[in-house]
Amino acid sequence: MTMICKCCGHVSGETAEEIAEEIIREACIRFGVFRSRISEPGPQGKAIKRARWNIWYRLVIERGWSAMNAAYATSGRMTNHDRGSVYYAIRRYAHEELGTPISASIDSIRAAYKPALEVAA
Repeated sequence: MTMICKCCGHVSGETAEEIAEEIIREACIRFGVFRSRISEPGPQGKAIKRARWNIWYRLVIERGWSAMNAAYATSGRMTNHDRGSVYYAIRRYAHEELGTPISASIDSIRAAYKPALEVAA
């Protein structure tokens, strides 16, 4: 299935599952956590929390996924990560990475992400 990124328009032949697993794998390496720990319920320490935040941020802001799909990609239906948890995490992560207000909407975070992406390139 061909996927088109809503933010940058990149066309990919990867499936949604492959995209999610790639982002999860990168976050696990970056934050030094095991993949199995990402899926576990409840608080698991700062590194796991930051890895989850990074994953949700990348799936929702970079890839244009819904919060529910992002939560499901990391945890399935067995843990207590709902879309409210995902929105909270994205807002906190964007505040730290982009300097957006904690109360920023997802659309305003996406708008702030695009110029940051252009500066990085």
